[in-house]
Amino acid sequence: MILDYFLTRPEIWTEKPPAVAVTGLGDSSVDLKAMAWVHNMDYGSQCGLKALMTEGIKKELDRNGISIPFPQMDLHIKKD
Repeated sequence: MILDYFLTRPEIWTEKPPAVAVTGLGDSSVDLKAMAWVHNMDYGSQCGLKALMTEGIKKELDRNGISIPFPQMDLHIKKD
């Protein structure tokens, strides 16, 4: 799904295919790294593209019913 999203973006250079890798397993997460080559752009444009891609990936995850976990704690109060 993330790779499919990358391929819809005209900024992505498809001669070197994008990749998604699992980089770690947290207490309540699977950590991913998404990587893609982009056409020649200046640094400011790359930063803007990273923000755009991050938002697009989040929307793709939401659309596919994949939620991002957040830390939580259950608190049980015992009355004496």
